[in-house]
Amino acid sequence: MAPVAIPGAAAVTTPAVLASVGPAFFRTMQIPLVAGREFTDRDHATAPRVVVVNRRLAEILGVRSPVGRVITLQNEQLEIVGVADNALSFSLKENRRPAVYLPYLQSARPSGQMTFEIRTAGAPLAVAGAVRDVVRQADSRIAIHDLKTQAVHIDQAISTEITLARLCAVFASLALALAGVGLYGTVAFTVTRRTKEIGIRSALGASACGILWLILREVCTMAVAGLAIGIPLVLAGSRYVKAFLYGVPANDPASILGAAAALLACGVVAGVLAASRASHIDPLSALRSE
Repeated sequence: MAPVAIPGAAAVTTPAVLASVGPAFFRTMQIPLVAGREFTDRDHATAPRVVVVNRRLAEILGVRSPVGRVITLQNEQLEIVGVADNALSFSLKENRRPAVYLPYLQSARPSGQMTFEIRTAGAPLAVAGAVRDVVRQADSRIAIHDLKTQAVHIDQAISTEITLARLCAVFASLALALAGVGLYGTVAFTVTRRTKEIGIRSALGASACGILWLILREVCTMAVAGLAIGIPLVLAGSRYVKAFLYGVPANDPASILGAAAALLACGVVAGVLAASRASHIDPLSALRSE
Protein backbone atom coordinates (compact mmCIF):
# COMPACT_ATOMS: atom_id res chain seq x y z
CA MET A 1 0.00 0.00 0.00
CA ALA A 2 1.22 3.51 -0.82
CA PRO A 3 -0.30 7.03 -0.73
CA VAL A 4 -1.49 8.29 -4.13
CA ALA A 5 -2.61 11.74 -5.30
CA ILE A 6 -3.34 13.50 -8.58
CA PRO A 7 -2.11 17.12 -8.70
CA GLY A 8 -4.88 19.53 -9.65
CA ALA A 9 -7.65 17.05 -8.79
CA ALA A 10 -9.56 16.79 -5.53
CA ALA A 11 -7.35 17.37 -2.52
CA VAL A 12 -7.42 13.71 -1.62
CA THR A 13 -4.58 11.33 -0.89
CA THR A 14 -5.58 7.72 -0.60
CA PRO A 15 -3.64 4.52 0.03
CA ALA A 16 -3.59 2.19 -2.94
CA VAL A 17 -2.47 -1.34 -3.68
CA LEU A 18 0.71 -1.42 -5.79
CA ALA A 19 1.35 -4.21 -8.27
CA SER A 20 4.16 -4.62 -10.79
CA VAL A 21 2.84 -6.41 -13.85
CA GLY A 22 4.10 -7.25 -17.30
CA PRO A 23 2.75 -6.70 -20.80
CA ALA A 24 -0.61 -8.35 -21.59
CA PHE A 25 -1.35 -8.79 -17.88
CA PHE A 26 -4.87 -7.38 -18.09
CA ARG A 27 -5.68 -9.38 -21.21
CA THR A 28 -4.39 -12.58 -19.61
CA MET A 29 -6.28 -12.03 -16.36
CA GLN A 30 -9.35 -10.82 -18.28
CA ILE A 31 -9.51 -7.53 -16.40
CA PRO A 32 -11.32 -5.14 -18.76
CA LEU A 33 -9.75 -1.77 -19.55
CA VAL A 34 -12.25 1.03 -19.05
CA ALA A 35 -10.07 3.56 -20.86
CA GLY A 36 -6.59 3.90 -22.33
CA ARG A 37 -4.19 1.04 -22.94
CA GLU A 38 -2.32 -1.63 -21.06
CA PHE A 39 1.42 -2.02 -20.81
CA THR A 40 3.54 -3.09 -23.78
CA ASP A 41 7.19 -3.97 -24.37
CA ARG A 42 7.81 -0.27 -25.12
CA ASP A 43 7.26 0.57 -21.45
CA HIS A 44 10.85 -0.32 -20.53
CA ALA A 45 13.35 1.18 -18.11
CA THR A 46 14.37 4.11 -20.34
CA ALA A 47 10.82 4.98 -21.45
CA PRO A 48 8.64 7.59 -19.69
CA ARG A 49 7.27 6.29 -16.41
CA VAL A 50 3.64 5.20 -16.74
CA VAL A 51 0.96 3.52 -14.64
CA VAL A 52 -2.50 2.00 -14.98
CA VAL A 53 -5.01 2.75 -12.23
CA ASN A 54 -8.26 0.99 -11.45
CA ARG A 55 -11.70 2.56 -11.62
CA ARG A 56 -12.03 2.61 -7.82
CA LEU A 57 -8.98 4.85 -7.44
CA ALA A 58 -10.22 7.26 -10.12
CA GLU A 59 -13.57 7.53 -8.32
CA ILE A 60 -11.94 8.25 -4.95
CA LEU A 61 -9.71 10.93 -6.43
CA GLY A 62 -12.69 12.47 -8.23
CA VAL A 63 -11.22 12.25 -11.74
CA ARG A 64 -13.57 11.31 -14.57
CA SER A 65 -10.94 11.06 -17.31
CA PRO A 66 -7.65 10.14 -15.64
CA VAL A 67 -5.88 8.99 -18.83
CA GLY A 68 -3.10 11.44 -19.59
CA ARG A 69 -3.08 12.90 -16.08
CA VAL A 70 -0.02 12.77 -13.85
CA ILE A 71 -0.16 10.83 -10.60
CA THR A 72 2.07 11.37 -7.57
CA LEU A 73 3.31 8.11 -6.15
CA GLN A 74 6.18 7.84 -3.67
CA ASN A 75 7.45 11.31 -4.65
CA GLU A 76 7.46 10.34 -8.32
CA GLN A 77 5.43 11.78 -11.18
CA LEU A 78 3.91 9.07 -13.37
CA GLU A 79 1.57 9.35 -16.32
CA ILE A 80 -1.69 7.42 -16.29
CA VAL A 81 -2.03 5.55 -19.60
CA GLY A 82 -4.99 3.31 -18.74
CA VAL A 83 -7.88 2.68 -16.39
CA ALA A 84 -8.68 -0.95 -15.51
CA ASP A 85 -11.87 -2.29 -14.05
CA ASN A 86 -11.90 -3.11 -10.34
CA ALA A 87 -10.47 -6.50 -9.34
CA LEU A 88 -9.75 -8.36 -6.11
CA SER A 89 -6.27 -7.90 -4.69
CA PHE A 90 -5.61 -10.07 -1.65
CA SER A 91 -8.78 -11.84 -0.59
CA LEU A 92 -12.07 -12.99 -2.03
CA LYS A 93 -13.84 -11.37 0.92
CA GLU A 94 -12.46 -7.86 0.52
CA ASN A 95 -14.08 -4.88 -1.13
CA ARG A 96 -12.52 -3.61 -4.33
CA ARG A 97 -9.53 -1.55 -3.26
CA PRO A 98 -7.94 1.35 -5.14
CA ALA A 99 -5.00 -0.02 -7.09
CA VAL A 100 -2.04 1.22 -9.11
CA TYR A 101 -0.37 -1.09 -11.63
CA LEU A 102 3.24 -0.36 -12.60
CA PRO A 103 5.18 -1.89 -15.53
CA TYR A 104 7.53 -4.57 -14.29
CA LEU A 105 10.07 -3.55 -16.94
CA GLN A 106 10.32 -0.11 -15.29
CA SER A 107 10.81 -1.50 -11.79
CA ALA A 108 13.90 0.07 -10.22
CA ARG A 109 14.30 -2.77 -7.75
CA PRO A 110 14.49 -6.32 -9.12
CA SER A 111 12.15 -8.79 -7.52
CA GLY A 112 13.35 -11.89 -5.74
CA GLN A 113 10.64 -13.92 -7.43
CA MET A 114 8.06 -13.58 -10.18
CA THR A 115 4.65 -15.05 -10.78
CA PHE A 116 3.71 -15.85 -14.37
CA GLU A 117 0.05 -16.11 -15.33
CA ILE A 118 -0.63 -18.20 -18.44
CA ARG A 119 -4.00 -18.54 -20.13
CA THR A 120 -4.46 -21.67 -22.21
CA ALA A 121 -7.07 -22.86 -24.69
CA GLY A 122 -7.22 -26.37 -23.24
CA ALA A 123 -6.36 -28.04 -19.95
CA PRO A 124 -3.92 -25.71 -18.11
CA LEU A 125 -1.71 -28.45 -16.66
CA ALA A 126 -1.27 -29.96 -20.13
CA VAL A 127 1.18 -27.17 -21.00
CA ALA A 128 3.18 -27.46 -17.76
CA GLY A 129 6.01 -29.30 -19.48
CA ALA A 130 6.21 -26.74 -22.28
CA VAL A 131 6.33 -23.91 -19.73
CA ARG A 132 9.21 -25.54 -17.89
CA ASP A 133 11.10 -26.01 -21.17
CA VAL A 134 10.67 -22.35 -22.13
CA VAL A 135 11.92 -21.14 -18.75
CA ARG A 136 14.83 -23.60 -18.83
CA GLN A 137 15.84 -22.33 -22.27
CA ALA A 138 15.73 -18.72 -21.06
CA ASP A 139 17.79 -19.40 -17.93
CA SER A 140 18.51 -22.86 -16.59
CA ARG A 141 19.27 -21.39 -13.15
CA ILE A 142 15.68 -20.31 -12.58
CA ALA A 143 13.71 -22.66 -10.37
CA ILE A 144 10.01 -23.15 -11.03
CA HIS A 145 7.84 -24.00 -8.06
CA ASP A 146 4.23 -23.88 -6.99
CA LEU A 147 2.88 -24.50 -10.48
CA LYS A 148 -0.92 -24.70 -10.21
CA THR A 149 -4.11 -23.59 -11.85
CA GLN A 150 -6.00 -20.51 -10.76
CA ALA A 151 -8.92 -22.71 -9.70
CA VAL A 152 -6.63 -24.64 -7.33
CA HIS A 153 -5.17 -21.37 -6.04
CA ILE A 154 -8.66 -20.07 -5.23
CA ASP A 155 -9.63 -23.36 -3.58
CA GLN A 156 -6.53 -23.19 -1.37
CA ALA A 157 -7.31 -19.60 -0.43
CA ILE A 158 -10.77 -20.57 0.78
CA SER A 159 -9.99 -24.10 1.92
CA THR A 160 -11.39 -23.42 5.39
CA GLU A 161 -14.63 -22.12 3.94
CA ILE A 162 -14.88 -25.08 1.55
CA THR A 163 -14.40 -27.55 4.42
CA LEU A 164 -17.01 -25.73 6.49
CA ALA A 165 -19.43 -25.68 3.55
CA ARG A 166 -19.03 -29.42 2.98
CA LEU A 167 -19.49 -30.10 6.68
CA CYS A 168 -22.63 -27.96 6.72
CA ALA A 169 -23.91 -29.79 3.64
CA VAL A 170 -23.45 -33.14 5.39
CA PHE A 171 -25.27 -31.93 8.51
CA ALA A 172 -28.00 -30.38 6.37
CA SER A 173 -28.47 -33.69 4.53
CA LEU A 174 -28.70 -35.53 7.85
CA ALA A 175 -31.21 -32.98 9.13
CA LEU A 176 -33.27 -33.35 5.98
CA ALA A 177 -33.22 -37.15 6.32
CA LEU A 178 -34.23 -36.93 10.00
CA ALA A 179 -37.02 -34.52 9.12
CA GLY A 180 -38.28 -36.92 6.46
CA VAL A 181 -38.15 -39.90 8.82
CA GLY A 182 -39.86 -37.92 11.56
CA LEU A 183 -42.60 -36.74 9.22
CA TYR A 184 -43.13 -40.27 7.93
CA GLY A 185 -43.40 -41.58 11.49
CA THR A 186 -45.86 -38.86 12.46
CA VAL A 187 -48.06 -39.49 9.43
CA ALA A 188 -47.85 -43.27 9.89
CA PHE A 189 -48.94 -42.90 13.52
CA THR A 190 -51.81 -40.64 12.47
CA VAL A 191 -52.89 -43.15 9.84
CA THR A 192 -52.85 -45.95 12.43
CA ARG A 193 -55.06 -43.93 14.79
CA ARG A 194 -57.48 -43.13 11.96
CA THR A 195 -57.74 -46.70 10.65
CA LYS A 196 -61.45 -47.01 11.52
CA GLU A 197 -62.21 -43.60 9.99
CA ILE A 198 -60.41 -44.58 6.79
CA GLY A 199 -62.31 -47.89 6.72
CA ILE A 200 -65.63 -46.05 7.02
CA ARG A 201 -64.66 -43.67 4.22
CA SER A 202 -63.72 -46.63 2.03
CA ALA A 203 -66.97 -48.43 2.85
CA LEU A 204 -68.92 -45.30 1.86
CA GLY A 205 -67.24 -45.25 -1.53
CA ALA A 206 -64.07 -43.20 -1.06
CA SER A 207 -61.46 -44.18 -3.65
CA ALA A 208 -57.85 -45.01 -2.92
CA CYS A 209 -56.77 -41.78 -4.64
CA GLY A 210 -59.21 -39.82 -2.48
CA ILE A 211 -57.81 -41.29 0.73
CA LEU A 212 -54.27 -40.73 -0.54
CA TRP A 213 -55.05 -37.07 -1.22
CA LEU A 214 -56.73 -36.72 2.20
CA ILE A 215 -53.56 -37.76 4.03
CA LEU A 216 -51.20 -36.01 1.64
CA ARG A 217 -53.10 -32.73 1.97
CA GLU A 218 -52.49 -32.75 5.70
CA VAL A 219 -48.82 -33.49 5.16
CA CYS A 220 -48.50 -30.59 2.71
CA THR A 221 -50.27 -28.31 5.18
CA MET A 222 -47.73 -29.21 7.88
CA ALA A 223 -44.83 -28.71 5.47
CA VAL A 224 -46.08 -25.30 4.32
CA ALA A 225 -46.64 -24.24 7.94
CA GLY A 226 -43.08 -25.27 8.76
CA LEU A 227 -41.72 -23.28 5.81
CA ALA A 228 -43.79 -20.26 6.85
CA ILE A 229 -42.05 -20.38 10.22
CA GLY A 230 -38.60 -21.29 8.93
CA ILE A 231 -38.15 -18.84 6.04
CA PRO A 232 -38.45 -15.68 8.22
CA LEU A 233 -35.91 -17.22 10.60
CA VAL A 234 -33.57 -17.87 7.67
CA LEU A 235 -33.93 -14.28 6.47
CA ALA A 236 -33.22 -12.98 9.97
CA GLY A 237 -30.20 -15.21 10.57
CA SER A 238 -28.58 -15.07 7.14
CA ARG A 239 -26.45 -12.06 8.09
CA TYR A 240 -24.44 -14.30 10.42
CA VAL A 241 -23.16 -16.40 7.48
CA LYS A 242 -22.65 -13.50 5.09
CA ALA A 243 -18.87 -13.56 5.63
CA PHE A 244 -18.68 -17.13 4.27
CA LEU A 245 -20.51 -16.40 1.00
CA TYR A 246 -18.83 -15.64 -2.31
CA GLY A 247 -20.76 -14.15 -5.20
CA VAL A 248 -24.07 -14.97 -3.52
CA PRO A 249 -26.08 -12.45 -1.47
CA ALA A 250 -27.06 -13.40 2.05
CA ASN A 251 -30.77 -13.62 1.17
CA ASP A 252 -30.39 -15.10 -2.30
CA PRO A 253 -33.94 -15.86 -3.56
CA ALA A 254 -32.82 -18.80 -5.71
CA SER A 255 -31.03 -20.49 -2.80
CA ILE A 256 -33.93 -19.97 -0.39
CA LEU A 257 -36.52 -21.17 -2.92
CA GLY A 258 -34.34 -24.19 -3.77
CA ALA A 259 -34.02 -25.15 -0.10
CA ALA A 260 -37.76 -24.66 0.42
CA ALA A 261 -38.51 -26.83 -2.62
CA ALA A 262 -36.18 -29.57 -1.31
CA LEU A 263 -37.88 -29.55 2.09
CA LEU A 264 -41.33 -29.59 0.52
CA ALA A 265 -40.32 -32.47 -1.78
CA CYS A 266 -38.98 -34.41 1.20
CA GLY A 267 -42.28 -33.88 3.02
CA VAL A 268 -44.31 -34.96 -0.01
CA VAL A 269 -42.25 -38.15 -0.45
CA ALA A 270 -42.58 -39.01 3.24
CA GLY A 271 -46.31 -38.27 3.09
CA VAL A 272 -46.86 -40.37 -0.04
CA LEU A 273 -45.10 -43.36 1.51
CA ALA A 274 -47.25 -43.17 4.64
CA ALA A 275 -50.47 -42.26 2.83
CA SER A 276 -50.09 -45.15 0.37
CA ARG A 277 -50.53 -47.52 3.33
CA ALA A 278 -53.78 -45.81 4.23
CA SER A 279 -55.11 -46.06 0.68
CA HIS A 280 -54.70 -49.88 0.74
CA ILE A 281 -56.44 -50.50 4.06
CA ASP A 282 -59.17 -53.15 3.77
CA PRO A 283 -62.52 -51.61 4.89
CA LEU A 284 -63.69 -54.75 6.74
CA SER A 285 -60.43 -55.11 8.64
CA ALA A 286 -60.49 -51.43 9.46
CA LEU A 287 -64.05 -51.57 10.83
CA ARG A 288 -63.14 -54.53 13.05
CA SER A 289 -60.02 -52.82 14.44
CA GLU A 290 -60.04 -51.28 17.90
